[in-house]
Amino acid sequence: MNKRMIRVLSFSTVIFFIVAASAIALGEEFYKDKTLKIIVPFPPGGGWDTYARVTARNIPKHIPGHPSVIVQNVPGAGGLVGVNFVYNRVKPDGLTIGMFQTTNAFLQIAGDPAVKFDVRKLSWLGAFTTRVSTCVALTDSPFGTIQDVIGSKEPLFAGAIAPGGGTTMEPLLLNRILGTNFKLVSGYRGTAAIRLALSRGEVQGLCGWGWASVKSTGKELLEKGKIRLLVQISDRRAPDIPKDVPLITEMTPDEMRPLLNVYLIPRVVGWNMMLPPGVPQERVEILQQAFNETMEDPEFLAAAKQAKLAIAPLEGKEIAQMINRLFEQSTPDVVEELKKILY
Repeated sequence: MNKRMIRVLSFSTVIFFIVAASAIALGEEFYKDKTLKIIVPFPPGGGWDTYARVTARNIPKHIPGHPSVIVQNVPGAGGLVGVNFVYNRVKPDGLTIGMFQTTNAFLQIAGDPAVKFDVRKLSWLGAFTTRVSTCVALTDSPFGTIQDVIGSKEPLFAGAIAPGGGTTMEPLLLNRILGTNFKLVSGYRGTAAIRLALSRGEVQGLCGWGWASVKSTGKELLEKGKIRLLVQISDRRAPDIPKDVPLITEMTPDEMRPLLNVYLIPRVVGWNMMLPPGVPQERVEILQQAFNETMEDPEFLAAAKQAKLAIAPLEGKEIAQMINRLFEQSTPDVVEELKKILY
């Protein structure tokens, strides 16, 4: 390497550190003595809320200025109320982080008038883990496997939150793709309420329950043998789910694969964090870095392990690419199929 190249590289290195130091200084000046909110689009007690609260205790030390962080629950309509709130009502100054229920992207694709956002304009901090969704049934119900629900004369009554959420879409998706007979019992405010309904025998099952959340918030039901797993709704197996629990991609007829493939694109994204449009880019980058550093923080990882939370993070840019691919592959035929399970 010649002297001129060494000088150029040295100059570039100096510039890099100056820019990085300036960003940190600006972030410290802005976030010092501030309060940052994490908006959870579901009630307290579920997987979303648990991820948010463990993060709130650990992310401040990774943000310049070390702001205090609080969690605010804005539930309703399967997560739709929360994302509409973050997108339209909060000031885009980098002091409010949202969480996005990915099935709500399908409502946008379907042209639902309740959607007041464009998911493609969100700035993604990252996701805590990739997601394997499940359907479960009470062990004292007649449904021991997913095959027992396919073509069944008697329905499996499944608890659900609201249209557009996973607890509604996934049993209806299975009805459409596999010919199952799930009947929804809707109106629950969150999975915590459905778990309570399961324990009381008010409903027989729950679909759209992320495996990471089952292991965390549904631990007692699992350990006491009150629920059994019927199917994995993902394009990849969870390594700690028994191998006799089938993967939906192994069961789907060829004619239904375009619908399933589109559905699974955003559902691979698990519990996540995002920012509304308009947040200054330097603050987006500060919070993205803080999220990434938190995912490697030993104290955070220990707290997540204690809470039985899975951590296998996705970076924000990966999520943005998935969302773009979702819109690219949503052909008119697929959109019509989505509407059949949405409405």
